[in-house]
Amino acid sequence: LSDTEKIWSKLAVEKIIRAHVLSTIASGFADTQNGVYAFFGKTFYAHQYDLKTIERIIAKTLQYLYDEEMLDLYGDHIVATKLGKRVSELYIDPLSGVIIRDALKQKPLQLTSLSLFHLITHTPDMGPIMRPYSHELDKLAFLMEKHKDEFFTTIPNEWDDHIAFQEFLGEFKTAKVLKSWIEEESEDNLIEQFGIQPGDLFRTIENAKWLLHATSNLAKLYGCEKILSLSSELHARVSRGIKKELLAIVKLEGVGRVRGRILFNKGYRTINDIKLAPFKDLTDLPLIGPGLARKLKEQVGAFLNKDELENIEKGKEWKQGFLSEY
Repeated sequence: LSDTEKIWSKLAVEKIIRAHVLSTIASGFADTQNGVYAFFGKTFYAHQYDLKTIERIIAKTLQYLYDEEMLDLYGDHIVATKLGKRVSELYIDPLSGVIIRDALKQKPLQLTSLSLFHLITHTPDMGPIMRPYSHELDKLAFLMEKHKDEFFTTIPNEWDDHIAFQEFLGEFKTAKVLKSWIEEESEDNLIEQFGIQPGDLFRTIENAKWLLHATSNLAKLYGCEKILSLSSELHARVSRGIKKELLAIVKLEGVGRVRGRILFNKGYRTINDIKLAPFKDLTDLPLIGPGLARKLKEQVGAFLNKDELENIEKGKEWKQGFLSEY
């Protein structure tokens, strides 16, 4: 057997400890500064390192959370504000909460889906962004300038802060991938067009869903109706990878982006359209078949006659399909 591998606590990393300090107070585990010290004094980090080290980091973090209106003081007692509680409940980095909150206070000249996609890619919770390749730089920079009125933040000057400008380009590229995803581009096309890997695409979509959900919650907290509506819509679209027009029919079990597009293009654009559709017409559609047609009819409350039910029982033998067909 090999030797036991040594492990080291990463608790003192700013991104990690910010969320833990906030949740410690928001969840009621501590309500004073000394109480927070005592709580973290029982952690693995405190066991490995000098307790005074983590106390300095905690004090700095508490000051940051207070300055950003996530904590409030009542004498020696510390309590989480409404913003602090909501950020903690959403499991996002408090810095992400600050970025989203500040954006809610200053809407862009044009509020679009790209506005919110760039906003969430601008947060630390999006994770590694998609770095542009050298051959993409000029095109992305041109498009970024074209869409500048849609951003919540100002584009950094390339010559004053080259690193920040490159970071912004990566955020914009990631936002463009998400925009293409909800325009129903196939995974293969996205991988080829943007030079990304399937795992990166999956991670980006999952993080986008989480951060759009967080954005809609914070928009509700601050009464930003337009952003609440748009972020909720985009959350549903990113989850399915669909255009807005498919939102109604993809709520049906068994209908995803591919089958939804087939139904829509054949004229079945609402729940009522499917309810009124002749059963045979549904079964004749690609990737539908009698089994799914019956399920769709049952979900929309349509009546199937005896002959139609018998035809289902006699139905065709089905072969296993691919996920991409869904």
